[in-house]
Amino acid sequence: MASVTLLVLLAVLHLSHLGSTVHWRRNLGFDDIRTSNFPMRYSGKSVPQCQEDIKKRFADCDRLNLTKVPDCLSPDVQKLWLMYNRIWYLYNSSFLKYPELSTLVLSNNDIHFIESGTFLPLKHLHSLNINGNSLTSFPDNITYSEQFVRLRDLPLSRNELTHVNIACSSGNQWTMETISLDGNNFRELTSETFKLNCDINILDLSKNPVIRIDPETIASLRVQTLRFGRKSVILEVWTDLLIGVARSRIKWLYIKYIDQDIITVDFFRPLYNSRLIYLELNFVHLNLQNATPFSNLNQLIELTLEGTIPTLEPEYFLGMNKLEILHLEHNHINQINPNNSFWSTPHVREIYLGYNELKFLSRTAFQGLDNLFTLDITFNTNFMELVINQYTGGLFNLRYLVVSNNVIRDFLVDAPYLISLTSSASGDYFRSGITFQDTPSLQWLDLSYSNIHSQLLWNSLTSTSLFDGLDNLAHLVLEGNPISELLQGMFRGLFALEFLDLSDCEVSSIQSNVFRGLSSLRTLSLGGNKLQRLPLNLLTFDNNTSLKTLVLAGNKFTYFNYSTFEPLMFTMNLSIDISQNELICNCDISWLVKWLNSKVNVLNEDNTVCSTASATLSPLRGKPLLIFIPSDLCGPNIVLICSSSIAVIVFAATLLLIYHFRWFVRYKLYLLKLAVIGYNEIIDARDHGDFEFDLNIMFMEDDEHWVQEHLRPVLEERLPNFNRNAIGDDDLIPGMHYFDAVFYVIEKSFKTVLLLSRAAFQDNWFMKKFRIAFEQVNDARMENIVVVFLEDIQDAELPFLVRLYLSERRTYLWWMEDERGQEYFWNELILTLQRDNVRWNIMVPPE
Repeated sequence: MASVTLLVLLAVLHLSHLGSTVHWRRNLGFDDIRTSNFPMRYSGKSVPQCQEDIKKRFADCDRLNLTKVPDCLSPDVQKLWLMYNRIWYLYNSSFLKYPELSTLVLSNNDIHFIESGTFLPLKHLHSLNINGNSLTSFPDNITYSEQFVRLRDLPLSRNELTHVNIACSSGNQWTMETISLDGNNFRELTSETFKLNCDINILDLSKNPVIRIDPETIASLRVQTLRFGRKSVILEVWTDLLIGVARSRIKWLYIKYIDQDIITVDFFRPLYNSRLIYLELNFVHLNLQNATPFSNLNQLIELTLEGTIPTLEPEYFLGMNKLEILHLEHNHINQINPNNSFWSTPHVREIYLGYNELKFLSRTAFQGLDNLFTLDITFNTNFMELVINQYTGGLFNLRYLVVSNNVIRDFLVDAPYLISLTSSASGDYFRSGITFQDTPSLQWLDLSYSNIHSQLLWNSLTSTSLFDGLDNLAHLVLEGNPISELLQGMFRGLFALEFLDLSDCEVSSIQSNVFRGLSSLRTLSLGGNKLQRLPLNLLTFDNNTSLKTLVLAGNKFTYFNYSTFEPLMFTMNLSIDISQNELICNCDISWLVKWLNSKVNVLNEDNTVCSTASATLSPLRGKPLLIFIPSDLCGPNIVLICSSSIAVIVFAATLLLIYHFRWFVRYKLYLLKLAVIGYNEIIDARDHGDFEFDLNIMFMEDDEHWVQEHLRPVLEERLPNFNRNAIGDDDLIPGMHYFDAVFYVIEKSFKTVLLLSRAAFQDNWFMKKFRIAFEQVNDARMENIVVVFLEDIQDAELPFLVRLYLSERRTYLWWMEDERGQEYFWNELILTLQRDNVRWNIMVPPE
C-alpha cells in the first residue's frame, strides 16, 4: 500500500502545473524570440518564462534550467525547443500531451536514458535533435513503429553511444535525410554493435574512436553519403572501411584527418571500379612524391582536397579517367604544373582553386584539359597576372571564369567562348575598348567593388566604352564602384542587357538618354547613390514594356517629376523601390501616390515614408507615403471636373440624337443583326415534278439562234429529266389568248428563264411578257425567275423595269464570249435551274 501511495504521489508531482501564464510573440524568428501581451488561445497554465507563438504553434523553452519536459504547453504545439536545460530522463509520458510535434530539439541537456515508448505518440515527428547529451544507448524501437514514419532528421552527435540499433518503419517509403552519430564513443562497427536498417541520405560517423570495422557492416548500409574520420585511426580500420564502401551503395565519401604515412599508393585500391563518384579529403597527409594514391579511383567524378597539397601537378590524378570536377580550395597552392606536364584527365570540366597562393597561371598550367569550362581562382591575394589565349593550353575554351578578390594588374583574356566572368574586387586592370574586345560571347559580367570610375567606363577622347563588342551581355553588375557620373555612351550597344546593377556607386549625376538603347532591360538598380533628381528622358527606352523592376532606394530624392515616369505609366507588373528617400509629401506628388496605388508593386513599402521637412503636409510627416490620400488633403481637380462636365454634355447630346433618329437606328441595328446572325430561308416544298412545265424559256425572235445553238443542246445533255419545257412562243397553249397563254405558262412552270438583249429591250411585246413574269413573282411571293443577259449592256441602257428587277437583287447571269467564261456560265445556270425555289420572307428587306 505504501508503494502504491508513493507512485501516486510521484505521478501527481510529475503532472503538476509549473507556473504563470504563457506569453506568445507576434512575429516568430528562430533567433529572435520575444514575449508579447497578446492573450493566449490555450488557457492552461504554463512554465515560467516559456515563450509560445500560438499562431505558429511554436514553443521556446531554452535555457530555463528545466529538469523535465513541461506538461502545460499548448497541446497543438508543433515545434518545441528544450536546449540547454538539465533534463536527465525522458519518460514514456513526457510527450503524451503533444501529439502534433513535428520538430523536437533536446540538444545540450544531460539526458542519460530514454524509455522505449517516449517518442511513440509523436506520429508527426519530422526532426528529432538529441545532440550533446550523455546517452550510452538509444531505444531500439525509436523508428520501428507503424505510426512513426515521418522522421527525416535524427542528430545524435556528441553523446556516449557505443552501439546502436535503428530500424526504419516498414511503412516508411521515404529516405531519411540525416542520421548524425559523430562525436560518440563507437569503438567497433560490427553487426553486433552497429545495426542501421534504414534508407539514409547522409550518415555522419566522424570523430569516433573506432579501432575495428567489419567491412560487411559498412557494405550493408543503405546510405548515399558517409562522413568518417578522426586522428589516430590505424591503417587496418581505413582499409576495412574502404572495402565496405566499395561493396555498398555509398556514392559520396567525406574523410577528415588521416595521419601521416597512412596513405600509400595502394590506400584506395579497394575503391577500384567501385560506384563511388565523390570523394572529399580534409586535412589528410598525402605522399605524392613517387606515385599517386588516386590512380585506383577510376570511377570518381568529383574530388575535393583541402589542406592537403601545396603544389598542383597533373601526375597526381593519373588513372582518374572519369574525373570531371576538382575542388582544391584552401591548400596553399603556389604552383600549377611546374614540370609542364600534359594532363591525362581529358574529362575535367571544372576546377576550383580559391583561397590559395597563386600569383599567375603559366601557359602550360592546364595543357590537355580541352574540356575545361569552369575555372575559379577566387581569393588568391597575390594573383596579379591573367593571360588567356589560344596558346594557353586548356583555357581557350573556358565558359565560366571567377577571379574575384585578387590584385590583378594585367588582364589579357582572349576567350571567344567565355559566357560568364566574375571579377569582383579584383584589381584595376580595365581599359575602355580593349579589356573585353576578345570576349564577344560574354552574357554575365560582375565587376562589383573593382574601383571603376566614369573615365574607365567611357573614354570621351576615343569615344569608346568599356563594354564595346559585348552584344550578348545580359547581366551586368557594377555595384560598389566610384562611378559618380553616368555618361551617355557608357552602355551603348548592350541591346541584350536585361539586368543592370549600379547600386552604391556614389552616382550624383546622370545624363539624359544614358539608358536609351537598352531595349531588353528588365531590372535597373540605382539604389544607395547620391541622386537628387532624374533627367526627363532617363526612363525612355526603345521598349519601355520590358522594364519590370526599378530600384531608386537610398538616394536623396525629395520629389519626382511626372514626365520622368510617364514612359512607365502603362507598364504592366512593374515593381519599384523608392524607400529611404526624404520625400516631400504635398499635392505636387499626388500623381505619384495614385500611380503607386493603382498598378505598381511597391517594394519596401514600410520604409517608403515622407520626410519631416516643413514642406511636407503636417499629417504626413514621418508617415508612410501610401497613406497619403490626395482627395482628402488637396483641392479639387479643375481639369477633371471640366473633363467630366464635357463628357456628361456629350453623352446627353448623343442620347438626344439617338432618340430623334430612333427608328432609323433601330432599322440599321436590325439590318446589322441580320448580317451578323443571319436568317432562315423559306424553301418551296414543291420540286419540278409538281409543275406542268419544268422550264419556261422566254426570248426575242432575234435571239432564237442562240437558244437553238447554245441553250437547247446544253439542257438536253445536262438536264435530261427536264423534258417538259416551253421554249419560246411556239410551245404556248394553242387556242388561248396570247397574254393569257404567257401568264399560264409562267404560272405553271418550275423555273422561268428570260433572255435579255438590246433587241429585246426594243420590243414592246417582249417587255410586256417581262412585266407579266415580274408581276407573277410578286403575286406568288416566290423566286423562280432567272434573267440571262446575252450581251454586255451598260447600266444606262437598261429599261426601268429591268432596273427595278435588279434593284431587288434577283437572280441574273451574264453570257460570256470566252471559253472559260462560258463553262462557268453553264455550271451556274444548271445549278440555278436545279435549285429549289425560295419563298419570300416578309421579315427580311429586299436589300
